[in-house]
Amino acid sequence: MRAGPVAVWRDVPAVFATDLVTLRRVADRLRATGPASAGSVRPVCVARAGGSRRRDGTGVVRIGSGGFEGVGPDGEYGPLSGLSGSRAVTAVDLRTDVAHAARVYNYLTGGKDHFPADRLAAERALAVVPDLRTGALENRAFLLRAARVLAEDGIDQYLDVGTGLPADPNLHEVVQRLIPAARVAYVDNDPLVLAHARALLTSRPEGVTAYVDADVRRPADILRDAGHWLDLSRPVAVCVGALLHFIPDEDDPAGMVADLLGALAPGSCLVLSHGTGDFRPKEADAGVRAYRDSGITVRVRSRAEVTALVPAGMRIGAPGVVPVQRWRPDHGPGGVTDGQVGLYGLLARKP
Repeated sequence: MRAGPVAVWRDVPAVFATDLVTLRRVADRLRATGPASAGSVRPVCVARAGGSRRRDGTGVVRIGSGGFEGVGPDGEYGPLSGLSGSRAVTAVDLRTDVAHAARVYNYLTGGKDHFPADRLAAERALAVVPDLRTGALENRAFLLRAARVLAEDGIDQYLDVGTGLPADPNLHEVVQRLIPAARVAYVDNDPLVLAHARALLTSRPEGVTAYVDADVRRPADILRDAGHWLDLSRPVAVCVGALLHFIPDEDDPAGMVADLLGALAPGSCLVLSHGTGDFRPKEADAGVRAYRDSGITVRVRSRAEVTALVPAGMRIGAPGVVPVQRWRPDHGPGGVTDGQVGLYGLLARKP
């Protein structure tokens, strides 16, 4: 029997699965561990009924068109009472037959959460951009480096938009090593990322991690839901890594970033990375076509265009808008060239 989207609703929600076997296994683990330790995993807004968070304390839940069913605290599978709201979780299709940017990126960075269509798309791109994997790995290193720098500066709240699939280490693990009470809200709208949300919810007891199911094209939704976990009256670091080159000009990526940062307190920061064709334009164009042939839209941008994504009034810090491997490297740029990496990175602050 195949289950639909699955959520764990206890005092600490957010475990997801796609089959009944996994669903039962999760329930067994929850019962074995007893009451959740304070703060070990924090509530996360991954589904809404009538716009409100649901924390019903009923165990493992599958929301289907026929109502609510799942594995309750007694370990029995069947209908669950005390739940209402037809929009709590809508059925989703992972569309494993279609390439998805997050899963392609996971393949490029050595992950295991991808399907044949994703691998085919990645290999098509690698055939014309052989160093694509290098760029993906350098991008990941840049994002974690920037987060560490911000934590060293005392920033203790993070909004990671376009999270992608979990990796080791995750952003919250980096910042909570320096600030155990740091709060991190992860944002994505990929059903597979949602299915792996638990790996992103391993906060230290003093801190918070949360998952928000939302689209970067809807900044107001992101801010509304993230506001359950982050104090938006205090500085927040917004991380938008290797995401906006999947947003075409007509969707106004600069406006999305401006809407996100505009609602945040002074002292908030933007960490941004973005693909470019400045160094190998013919290769970049071929890569764009390869992605397009796999159904993924890509819009690489020049240094000037990437800079223009930063909201007016924000100050870009040193070393400026540079290839990601050159952004405050720990041990030098590591011998890779700008052309091999093909991404710009920056950190900007809101005065």
